Amino acid sequence: MSQPPPTPTPTYPFPYTTYTTSLPSTIFTPPSTIPSIVPFSPALSCPANSVPTPQGPNAACAISNAREVNDHAFWDLYECCKGKDVTASGTPNPCIAQCVAGVGQTWQELGECLSKRVEVVVCKPAVGEIGDGRTGSATGSQTTSGALGSATLVASGSGTGSQVLGSTGAGSVVGVEHVRGSKAVVVVFGVLAFGSFAATLL
Repeated sequence: MSQPPPTPTPTYPFPYTTYTTSLPSTIFTPPSTIPSIVPFSPALSCPANSVPTPQGPNAACAISNAREVNDHAFWDLYECCKGKDVTASGTPNPCIAQCVAGVGQTWQELGECLSKRVEVVVCKPAVGEIGDGRTGSATGSQTTSGALGSATLVASGSGTGSQVLGSTGAGSVVGVEHVRGSKAVVVVFGVLAFGSFAATLL
C-alpha cells in the first residue's frame, strides 16, 4: 500500500512580516487568570523607536516589552500564544517579548491575534520556510483592512525599504508589510541612477 505524498512545506520570499495597528489608548487591567508560566515584568530604559525582532529557528512573533510602549506584553502573549512558549529577551534589558507559535497555530494567526492588542507586531516563519533569496529580488504581499473596507496590494521589487498601507478605524489592522532586501540590488540601482543622471548632463 503506497503512502500519501508528504504535504509540501510553504516557502515565503520574505523573512519578516510587520503588523501595524491603530489602537485606542486604554488602561490595561491584568486578567484574574492564573498563568501556567512565570510572568515577566516590562523592561525599563529600552532604546527609543526600537523594532522587536523574533529570534530562533521556529515560527514566532515579537512585540515590545518596554514599559513606555507596552506594560502588559506578557499578558498579550499569554492570551495569543497557544503553546505558551513566551520569553522576554534583550541586552542589557529584556525589551523584547516573544512567542513561538504553538502546535496547530500558524505565525499568521499569532500575528493577527497580537495585532488586535498591540500597535506593532513582527513575525517570522520557521527558518526552513524562508526562501533562500539567491535571486536578489524582493517579492511580497501587503494587506490592509479596516472599518471602511479592505484593500490588497501584491508588490514585487528590490531594496530594503518597507511600505505601510493605511486605513482608518480604531483597533483595526492598518498595515501588514513583508520585508526582504538585497544589498547587491541596491548597488546596481545606484549605478543605474548615476548613469541616467550623467546621460542627462550630455
